[in-house]
Amino acid sequence: MSNITIIRGNVGADLVLHSTTSGEDVVNFSIAHDTTRRNGDKVIKKTSWLDVTAWNTLARHLVRNLGKGSDVIVTGRLNERRYHDAQGNQRRTVEIIAEKVEFITLRPPAPVAEAQTPALTTRSQELIQEA
Repeated sequence: MSNITIIRGNVGADLVLHSTTSGEDVVNFSIAHDTTRRNGDKVIKKTSWLDVTAWNTLARHLVRNLGKGSDVIVTGRLNERRYHDAQGNQRRTVEIIAEKVEFITLRPPAPVAEAQTPALTTRSQELIQEA
């Protein structure tokens, strides 16, 4: 059985890179995905928020190039996690473990004095994804 998910949406907040105790880099972020449907003359829009996790090279690349509002296409696999909340209740969440992220729009450009990383070409982005 295959577990592949492809979703397009907008990044909900600026990304923050974290490191695990074993030294792996990880970034967790959410994307907003809009769906619309018609009900007679009305157009009804619904926004769903999806959690995404990226690891190591991909995580570092995303943190450098994406920001709040960036439009992306995420390809990955669904992963269910179970945990206990502060009150001891068992909870579960479903997230996308990103394997590839395509940039439709990048982080808004920083002022020249603050720019740290030049914008990547589409081919550069593809090479990083293959790494």
